[in-house]
Amino acid sequence: MRCPFCHIQINDASGSVSSSQVTVMLSAADSIGISGYYVSKSSVAPSAEAFTPIEPPVTALTNLRETFTLSSSLGVKTLYAWFIDPAGNISSPAIANVNFSYGWVRIHGTEEMEESRGIAMDSSGNIYLVGSTMGDLGENNNLTIYNSAFVSKLNGAGNLGTVMKFRDGHEIMRFY
Repeated sequence: MRCPFCHIQINDASGSVSSSQVTVMLSAADSIGISGYYVSKSSVAPSAEAFTPIEPPVTALTNLRETFTLSSSLGVKTLYAWFIDPAGNISSPAIANVNFSYGWVRIHGTEEMEESRGIAMDSSGNIYLVGSTMGDLGENNNLTIYNSAFVSKLNGAGNLGTVMKFRDGHEIMRFY
């Protein structure tokens, strides 16, 4: 299948994404017809059985949107899209690249000593940072308790949410 008009686009060609969940837009045109498509992180051409069918076949496929999950490692990701015609001929791949990064950096701490002990991310993209501090992490209320443990929550955009401070195993302060 010759497919000079095969095209793949990731997140409206933004060039950079901060989530592993992306929207892939596919477009293709072929005079015989397009009866299926396949999107992959691998450059290896798929077998005819692997294609998602398009019923009935169409001569022009425009702006078909599919959700796709990138691998979790940061960096440039390449996606490949193939199209198949009703005779089983597979196109050469359409290729798109996107840079996957979290897209932000935050400094969370004081002029005093802080020590991070762990970091985790939940399924919603919230980030949890745990550690200890000798300073004021933003409470600014003259109740700063030094030499305490903390748990801080940042949302997926890097904005600070809840901060909890602990001493001797008990929560001593919570602020937002």
